[in-house]
Amino acid sequence: MKKVSFLLVILLAFSSVSYAQKKEKKKKKKDKTESLSSNKKIVLRYKPKKGDVFTQIMESNQKITITSMGMEIPMIQSYTFKNNVTDVDATGNVTIEMTYERIYLKRTDPMSGSETEFDSDDDKKQPTELATFKDMKGKKVTTTTAPNGKITNISDEAAKQAINSINNEFPETPLGIGDTWERTSENKSQAGVLVVKSTYKVVERKDGLMTVEVNSTVSQDGKDAGTQSGKMTLDENTGIIMEASITQKLNISAQGADLTIDGTSKTTTKK
Repeated sequence: MKKVSFLLVILLAFSSVSYAQKKEKKKKKKDKTESLSSNKKIVLRYKPKKGDVFTQIMESNQKITITSMGMEIPMIQSYTFKNNVTDVDATGNVTIEMTYERIYLKRTDPMSGSETEFDSDDDKKQPTELATFKDMKGKKVTTTTAPNGKITNISDEAAKQAINSINNEFPETPLGIGDTWERTSENKSQAGVLVVKSTYKVVERKDGLMTVEVNSTVSQDGKDAGTQSGKMTLDENTGIIMEASITQKLNISAQGADLTIDGTSKTTTKK
């Protein structure tokens, strides 16, 4: 009986080793397949499907300094959009209905030092001087985006600046780790026309996500106005920015005043 028990233990041990070896081989094969998939270059396209719904949160934390007066104005802003893909036409142009779900703003008065806070989700934080933000909740904006990621139409002029900040045009060439591309854009604001020249570099690909480093120079009226840098993570299957974090330092002129802007911005996508 002891011999039988001993033989049974030995058989079970061999069975466990055999199972572990098979599992390890499968894992190595899977890892190798995933590695080969990640090394294969792809052409990024913006291609969410009709009926897709996802939420994007855009946050910024800035310190604006009026140089001549030495005044600092800290400001925090957050916008939450619900995106509903309503149509994808035969050429791949994507129509999205964006709905403002939440607006949050917090700023400090440079003279008194008092804070003003607005939250569209909290009736107690909706001061009259920021009443215009209250009307934004529930507002819908329609955008059209081409397959290369370029936003070709925005139904609301007032929303263009915020929406264009998450616009990302892709190159026509296949991309892999180490590959780069460049893009120049113009942003119109109260500061006039700011020209942003950006260089993008693919630094990682994993689990269907592509991480890209971004480094930009900013100019105003042909003069250097600062820099922006950071990273963004894209869904390789849809071209949607899943996460982005940018740091900026700008020296610009606006409405007759010289301003220094130090800040960070972050975009997060939830499906």
